[in-house]
This record gives sequence, structure tokens and C-alpha cells, in this order.
Amino acid sequence: MMKLLKKGKYVLLALSIIACSKDEDVAGSSSASITNLTFTSVSVDDTGKVVGVTPTSTGGTNTVYTVDFGDANAIGDADIKQTSGPQVTYEYQATTATYDIKVTAVADNADEVSVTKQHTVTFEAGVSLADFEDEASLNLRDDRDNDGVTIEVETKNGKDGTPSKVGVVTSKGDLYEAFIVNRSKHVDVTSKSIITMDFYQETAAEIPVLMKLGGASIDGGFDIEVLATTTATSGWQTLSFDFSKDATNSFPNHETTTITLDQFQSLIVFIGFAETTTGTFYVDNITGGGLGLDVPDTDNDGVIDSIDKCVNTPGTVANGGCPEETDPVDAPTAPTKSAADVISLYSDAYTDVSVDTWKTDWSVSNYEEKTIASNPVKLYTSLSYAGVETTSATIDASTMTHVHIDIWSSNATEFGLKIVDFGADGAFDGGDDTEGAKTITGFANGSWVSFDFPLSDFPGLVNKGHLAQYIITALPNGEASVFIDNFYFYK
Repeated sequence: MMKLLKKGKYVLLALSIIACSKDEDVAGSSSASITNLTFTSVSVDDTGKVVGVTPTSTGGTNTVYTVDFGDANAIGDADIKQTSGPQVTYEYQATTATYDIKVTAVADNADEVSVTKQHTVTFEAGVSLADFEDEASLNLRDDRDNDGVTIEVETKNGKDGTPSKVGVVTSKGDLYEAFIVNRSKHVDVTSKSIITMDFYQETAAEIPVLMKLGGASIDGGFDIEVLATTTATSGWQTLSFDFSKDATNSFPNHETTTITLDQFQSLIVFIGFAETTTGTFYVDNITGGGLGLDVPDTDNDGVIDSIDKCVNTPGTVANGGCPEETDPVDAPTAPTKSAADVISLYSDAYTDVSVDTWKTDWSVSNYEEKTIASNPVKLYTSLSYAGVETTSATIDASTMTHVHIDIWSSNATEFGLKIVDFGADGAFDGGDDTEGAKTITGFANGSWVSFDFPLSDFPGLVNKGHLAQYIITALPNGEASVFIDNFYFYK
């Protein structure tokens, strides 16, 4: 008889249904034949090897369908599925072949009915986006500079049990930490939009893993993302991210419902998305979609835009696409204001107030402390904006008239300072906050420049009794390097 006979659990179910039907016949129920049994079989993934079968029929009551996908290579009952009507799927081997798929239907008070059709699997291997064998082509990036998530390429036993190079990701517990793959060609999901990734976890846990595609090729295009969750098993598993069905626009465009499947410069993976997940994980065989247009190199410096920290300014590969850094050789002129008339955040000439941070976690900049000519200074590189805070003990500058700051930059064309007063409640956005900003251009590069801004030049800064935030900005956005020293208020 058919292959179904060796699948005992399905035969028992069918016999159970028939037995119940006979009991109902005794009670006087009328029989109903199953008619018009048929099914559709379609590929449900981009490779062609995952096939979905949807059976239909008429005339039966409580109809149950058993789908035999006809895979002679299946282990046990793996290719036998059962359904009351919704689609069931099966993954064939990665090869082109034709299979006989048989659907058998049973129902109350009805004879068993079967139908067989052929389905040809036309296998097309997915495009390898990252198999980690050629690390240089991936241009991997992480957050190690800020003591965040890291990714290293190491040889481990892969999903198939053989040694291979994989990405070893160490998560530090930040809510939104990610590693980034930056190939020289865009990731194209316009026609094939399913991306899979082999994932290894040491403990059996459900972990949210988000894949984001960033840097759309079309003007004004949004980044898009798909969230998957690991099964609570230890070891290797394969995660699937279907951008055609499950994608949403990334923040801050997450409320826009229209999704545009495009070509993207970067593939970004968050392990433990929005959770404080720590541990070591392996990733391998990121596959799917396609490889599209070349990622541009706007400034023609040999560093593609997706990893170029100075997209519009030619630089060097060694310095991330930015010009080689130059440092000042001398210190700025020492301040001469009387200490009684000064409130200092940072200066050797005065006693500084307590500063909570010189770079908030929402800053977009690198930060380091350096010494120039035996004089300590602060350095911000790749600067868009950097937040400085005195929230624990706000500053009462109500009697002060000016703010002073010394800067030195090799490339900044604009410098800005925003000052925020948190109000009497001492809390951000407490309803009584005021703020003002000042920007200046036309200053010299390559030498120390002193700015003395009247606080009256900060429109909107109505109150000065509870100063808590000081936001430093510069142009070119994300490319400027700025040293600062002697940052203080005075009267």
C-alpha cells in the first residue's frame, strides 16, 4: 500500500475518525462523500526548496488531510504533514528534482480519498552575503571603541559540524548594540527578499534578533528591519528574515506603513534587541536577497561611503576615510579672569565644577582626553553633536554674562554650542526647561581660537539658574575634529 501505511499515527487517526463515523451511522446519521479533492503546491522561499501545499475539497465534514511530500530521502515521518486545510510546508534537499506529492483526505461518514500530483523543485542557491571565510570583503564594524558589542572572525564548528570561519559576537548588554556588514555592493531585496542566518547560542533561550538594512539607494529611502526570535534550544539554528512579509520601517520612520524594498549599503544585526542580553554567540552563512549596485565612494578616496567617516572629504583607509589627524603643538592662552568671577567646567586655571559626563550616550561623536604641551584638552572626532552634562549638580549661572571656550580644529567650518537650563525642578523636559544655541563660522583652522559669547546671544535661554546640558556641534557633520579647553562662564 501507500507510504502512509508506515506512518502509524496517521492511520490510527483515520481509523479513529472512521470508527466514530460508523457509530454515528448506527445512530442514523447520513453519509457524505468527499468530492473535488485537489491541492496547490508552491515554492514559499527564494531558493525553491521549501514547498507549501494547500489542500481543498467539498462534501466532507471534519475533513483531515494527510500530505505525503514524497521525499525518499526523508528521515522517518519528516515529509508527512497533517492539516485541516491551512498550508503545510516541507523543505526538500538543495537540488533540482521532481517529487510525487500525495494528499489523502478522511472525513466523518466518508470513504478515504487520495490525489497525487508532481511538483518540481527548481533549486537556486541563495546569494552569500556573509560566510566569514573572506573577512576583508565584509568590512565588519562593531562598537568596541565604546566598550560595546564586538565581532571577531574565528574558526569554530559550524552548523554542519565541520570547522569553518564564523563571526563570534560578544554582547555587552546594551539595549541596542549591533554588528554591521558593509560589502562593496548593495544588498538587494527588490525581488528576492528572504535572508537567513545560522545562529549559535550556548544556552536554551528565546532571544530577539533584529536584522536591519540601512542606507537605501533611492533618495529619501528608509532603513527597514525584521525581528525574529530564536527557539529556546542551545546550539545552532537558522533564523529567517522575510523582508517582503515582515519588514517595518526603522526608527524614526517606524510609524510610516509603506515599505519600499530597495538596495541597501549595510546589513545590521542586533542580538538581544531592546533587551540587556549578554554572552557569546556565533553567526554564519548570512544568505539571501542579492548583490546589487556598487556602494559609492563619494570622495574617491578608496573608502566606500558605508564605512567612510568623512564621506565628502578625501582621507586615508587607515583613518577611516578621514584626513590624517593633526594635533595642535601648543596650548591655548591661559585665562586671566578672576576666579571669583568664573564658574569653570574645564580649565587648569580654575577649580572645575563636577561634570557628570563629557559625552552622553546619545552623542554622535568619538571622544578622548589628550595632553598637548603638558596641558590637558578634550578631543571630539567624527563630530556631529556631543552632549556634556552637569545634571547631578546643575550650575547657577544667573549672575554670569558670558561663556568662554577655546577650540582648535583642522577641518571644522562651523562650531556651535547649545546651553540647556532644566528649570527649578532640575529635570529634563519637566515643563520649565529653556535653551538657546549659538553658531559661528569663518574662524581659522590649525590654531587655537577663543570664543567669548554673551549669554544674551543664546535666544530662548530665558533662565540660567539650573544649567545642565551643553551640546557641542560642528560642520562638516560627522567629519569634524575639535579640541576644546578653557570652557567656563564668567561675569
